[in-house]
Amino acid sequence: MNCPTPQSQTQAEFRLVYLACPFWHCDPLIRQVRYRAVTVAAGWYFAHGVPVFSPVTHNHQVKTSRYMVERGLDQSLWEFWEPLDCHFLRSCSSMVVLCLSGWKESVGVTAETKYMRELGRPVSLVRPEECGLLAEPPYVPEERLYWPKQVV
Repeated sequence: MNCPTPQSQTQAEFRLVYLACPFWHCDPLIRQVRYRAVTVAAGWYFAHGVPVFSPVTHNHQVKTSRYMVERGLDQSLWEFWEPLDCHFLRSCSSMVVLCLSGWKESVGVTAETKYMRELGRPVSLVRPEECGLLAEPPYVPEERLYWPKQVV
């Protein structure tokens, strides 16, 4: 592998982007739509040369693992994930908020935005259609949830 050593790479040179979006909703279909949307958006960023960390993509997979579910740890609330997400926020040079419905009211997105601003790091907003997603419908058939605009 041709990875730089920690001494040769400063935080300014490392451009990992934290990709935030709302997740929690009382309707499990909405949660699934949000998870799929941000995962497609993360793929779009990677395909365009932008390394991103998507906490919803990562945490949703972890929380639905058999180990977590069997132990009653399948949490979706911000308070459960906050310590881990704050660690990743400190590791990122900037944050992009995927503006899915509910982003302004999201406890997690609000806290993440505030924390990044306290760190003095840039926070930007992106609409779903700006990062490879179809415009967000409230409900669509499962097989059509947030497919990329163009399949190569």
